[in-house]
Amino acid sequence: MLLMCNQMLLIHFLAWVALNFICSENESCSEDIPGGGVRKLMLGDIEGDDVIKTLIQGLRNNSMITSLCLTYLNIHSEGSKALKQVLLENKTLRVMVLDNCIKSIEIAEVVAEGLQNSAGVTQLQLQNIEGDDVIRTLIQGLRNNSMITSLCLHNFNLHSEGSKALKQVLLENKTLRAIELDYCIKCMEIAKVVAEGLQNSA
Repeated sequence: MLLMCNQMLLIHFLAWVALNFICSENESCSEDIPGGGVRKLMLGDIEGDDVIKTLIQGLRNNSMITSLCLTYLNIHSEGSKALKQVLLENKTLRVMVLDNCIKSIEIAEVVAEGLQNSAGVTQLQLQNIEGDDVIRTLIQGLRNNSMITSLCLHNFNLHSEGSKALKQVLLENKTLRAIELDYCIKCMEIAKVVAEGLQNSA
């Protein structure tokens, strides 16, 4: 019991440290919010759904951080719900990178619900995500999003369903202004589907 209490105290302490230390002055920290403080946060190679949930929950009411990168996190049920709430509630967060974090359709569905009505994110980068259903679900979350203006898809293995979802986003989303497809389209059939969306992009 004492060990568990100490572990939880450590988790909360790490969350506090990550969200409250003062970063050195440089361009990456000098956003449009006055004063000092963290502007960019990267969480990587962290295990344990409760650990991930606790860290992400620390961002729900944060009014300083504008850029969040989650890389190689093994996100499960509780972590995905926390991420969804951050997307829905945090109005300061502008840039989000999800790198090799979403590995099942169940997690993708929860995150997509947050993407549909995100409160502040305007730039989204999704990379190193596998599974046509997972990719389709995440991309579908952007069809009616009215905040995101820049989308980067990096190292996706787009197949039939994912490419159709991307086509619909191109045809229907009127807010998206920039899109980057990096190492995503690897055959003619997929290229044709995406090209149909590009021909009449909204």
